[in-house]
Amino acid sequence: MVHHNLRVFQRSLQLARVVYGNLPANAALRDQVKRASLSVGANIAEGCTMSSKAMRRKHYEIARGSAVETVALFELGEAIGESLPVADVREHGAAIAAMLTAMVKR
Repeated sequence: MVHHNLRVFQRSLQLARVVYGNLPANAALRDQVKRASLSVGANIAEGCTMSSKAMRRKHYEIARGSAVETVALFELGEAIGESLPVADVREHGAAIAAMLTAMVKR
């Protein structure tokens, strides 16, 4: 599978590991962050299979949005008193967003 060779996909796996290893106690926040973090890698992988450039871009843009959403959810969790590794999630999210932005521009 071609997505295994992408650094951005590997980084999405790291993000998922951090998220799933540190899930918020708040049920609504936990459910949303699980979906968002998994959407990052899933959309990268699906985008790789698209034959048209427009469809690849669409999936990479969705993945980028999910990465930003994941970071925002951890920030929101921290704001409501959760003890979360926001800096780690921010680091992975920012790297993923930057890589996907470059991929969308190609």
